[in-house]
Amino acid sequence: MSIALQNVTLQYTIGAGVTSTDPGSGNMCFNTPTQSDATELYLSRYEQYNIDVSDTIAGLNPGDLLDFTEPGTSKGCNYAVTAVTNNTSWFTIEVTAGLSTGLPFDAGATVTVDVVSGAPSPSETCGGCSYAIDRSVPSGTTTVSVLECRVNPPTVQGSKGVWPQILPTDWCGEYKAKTKS
Repeated sequence: MSIALQNVTLQYTIGAGVTSTDPGSGNMCFNTPTQSDATELYLSRYEQYNIDVSDTIAGLNPGDLLDFTEPGTSKGCNYAVTAVTNNTSWFTIEVTAGLSTGLPFDAGATVTVDVVSGAPSPSETCGGCSYAIDRSVPSGTTTVSVLECRVNPPTVQGSKGVWPQILPTDWCGEYKAKTKS
């Protein structure tokens, strides 16, 4: 399967608000503290490094995918864009929530946002793919979600074969729905 993509990565700081207001330069907020069921996102026209990304955000189309990850953690989520409103210094992005893991992002956390045009729907990401094998491990009082992708053979590291570790919100274009047994 081949997908034509336009991919841009942005970087934001998570703000503390959950109301439809300007999140402040370099910040973004969700319309709900749980984040995994957000229906609106509020993004500054300036990403974390004070770069004006208003053309990128204004150019989002329904169905485009926003894939959020917090570097160095297993926290991630994705959303399909349904509409975009330009509020001059910030944007309201209406979304449909997809898959998530490890949320919520903490206020002040840095997240990367992959903006992908032509991406699959959030239900067609690694978390729902038959090639993803769950290798979750207990960590204290929680379980860390770890998936291995088996779409290709493992790579050799030392004397072991190793498959890439992925997040449920990742995707590669080789999606195959899990079958119910």
